[in-house]
Amino acid sequence: MNKILTIAFCLLTAPFLVKGQDFHWSLIHLNPTYLNPANTGFAKKKNRVTGIYRDQWRSIPVPYSTTNISYDRNVFHNEESGWRLGLGAQLLFDKAGDGALTTFRPAVSAAIGKYFNANKQLIQLGINGAYARKQIDFSKLTFNAQFDGVNYNPELSNGEDIVGDKAGYFDLGLGLNFNSQLKKIGDIDLGFSSFNLTSPKYNFLSGSEATVAPRMLAYTKANIDLGASAWSFHPGVYYQYQNKAQETLLQTIFGVKLGESKNTQLQFGPGYRIGDAVVGYVGLNWKDLKVGFAFDGNVSDLKTATAGRGAYELALNYEWERKKKPEPELFEPPVIEEPKKEEPEVVDTIVVPEPEFVVEVPKVNIVDSLADAVRLRAAVELFYANDQPNPRTRDTTTIVSYDETYKNYVQELDKLVNDNDAKFSSKVKSANTQLELLLEDVYSLLKENKSVVAEVRGFASPLASSSYNVNLTKRRAVALINYLKKWNNGALLPYMEKGQLNLDQKAYGAAQAADEISSDPKDKQKSIYSTDAAYERRVELKVIEVK
Repeated sequence: MNKILTIAFCLLTAPFLVKGQDFHWSLIHLNPTYLNPANTGFAKKKNRVTGIYRDQWRSIPVPYSTTNISYDRNVFHNEESGWRLGLGAQLLFDKAGDGALTTFRPAVSAAIGKYFNANKQLIQLGINGAYARKQIDFSKLTFNAQFDGVNYNPELSNGEDIVGDKAGYFDLGLGLNFNSQLKKIGDIDLGFSSFNLTSPKYNFLSGSEATVAPRMLAYTKANIDLGASAWSFHPGVYYQYQNKAQETLLQTIFGVKLGESKNTQLQFGPGYRIGDAVVGYVGLNWKDLKVGFAFDGNVSDLKTATAGRGAYELALNYEWERKKKPEPELFEPPVIEEPKKEEPEVVDTIVVPEPEFVVEVPKVNIVDSLADAVRLRAAVELFYANDQPNPRTRDTTTIVSYDETYKNYVQELDKLVNDNDAKFSSKVKSANTQLELLLEDVYSLLKENKSVVAEVRGFASPLASSSYNVNLTKRRAVALINYLKKWNNGALLPYMEKGQLNLDQKAYGAAQAADEISSDPKDKQKSIYSTDAAYERRVELKVIEVK
């Protein structure tokens, strides 16, 4: 009993008798702005809210419970230049025992980042400012002076020179993070953050001022897809140093996607806080919601008092945004002119007694009928592989011709689209036939001195940034135009050069892609290899006017 009381007394008085220590989490990967202020506003979606609760040492008289809630938002993103800015706010509340010592810590943070190499790399810099207010209820504490040698007597003076039961201080933190895509298998983060940079001080007892030492944190974490399977690996190493105390947390988390939609992922795996605790983790990711639970089993000397039951944590992370609806395409349906009525031609007839009248059938204008048929024909849809042509560039033009990309795409179609959708495969492979039929008809009209106006419309899946996708769709449109120039040994080129065949290019990027199509580069099965995503990577050729 005395041993437990001693432990309880030390745990409660340590925060103001020695240099103060910060809080730690086993689910630190689900608490991004606490991990590093550089993560502020850098979620996949525009808004993110995070909640995490930790309860530890419940089996001893002085348990701790800590709650942290945060919200951060992307407030600026210039996709053309690659600059991005985020702002956020956090609230932390910690309670020791039955409330003998409480901490309330509101904070704000900001981060700025710059994308490089076609958005494949990102550097972020963040700052955090906080005010921590601590309060202690001395009536819930026991002191040596209150033991009369036999029993504890709360009526005795505690013998301490108490300054007050409240104290506060300001805190400043900085952080740096680097993120890089790992080709086609995932991404990796390398980061460093530092808090309590001003070494703030506070005190409850006269002559025993407490200093909150700077806390340094370095980490690396990754998301790795394990081949084309539904499995993934999410390792992490987190190292903290504060006031000569060190902590290293190792995470080995595995994930597996469930169901045909692949919207749900089960995560689980062990972790180890070296010299302190073994951590068991299980989590569930559903669309933009992440929920995680962790349990710490003590392996340190404290396990004698805790019976190995160190702590448990529950975390929730949710992201959202209001997706802008694409502007409707300004497209006026073609006006179909009724064939002009022709006067019957006057022909010489041989006068015979019967019949007295000869009825002439008006001639059918074949060219005008063909023009009407071409205008009413549905757009020809031509498909491209992901990030083709000319991947990983922001160029708006290309020397590649559509027929070159089509040949490679068809040969690798089974590998590039894994849904085994026979309908889509047939659509891709029949595209050339539809294109040839249209071009033959257009060529016939041009030879009859008709002027033709057609739109070349480029589309993309929502995998990359808006500006990158717009440039990509411009390249796709140019690739088709390159093919039209050389079609049938350049038969169309003279008409294009003199403006008789006018091609109007439109680059829509991913603005008209369906909302349910994934834009997550880590979810390659949905954002790259699904039929829905593959359908968006296309160019449409539509004749809109013949005159």
